[in-house]
Amino acid sequence: WGEAAGLVLASGLFGAAHSVNRTYATAAAVVGVYLGTLYQITGGLLGPILTHAVYDFLALVWFLRISPAIEASLPTATAPVGRAAPSDHSAGPPASPPDPEP
Repeated sequence: WGEAAGLVLASGLFGAAHSVNRTYATAAAVVGVYLGTLYQITGGLLGPILTHAVYDFLALVWFLRISPAIEASLPTATAPVGRAAPSDHSAGPPASPPDPEP
């Protein structure tokens, strides 16, 4: 089958392993072709590994920069996280009835 078939198969598997959605899987498969070609040219894994690491680092920096904007656009809760909203069925003993007036 040869190197070309191996490159196509490995790139397809790389895309499948990164399949967040169809578009990202396709883009990852294209990156897989690039990384595989880089391996074939250099004869070693250092180039593809460093390229993948740089991409992952840049993606992390990008995500951390846009994450506050995404969080700010989300609706806010009415009660703080970890606290239940008041209800008629609160935990604890029932309150005693008021004393009757004389």
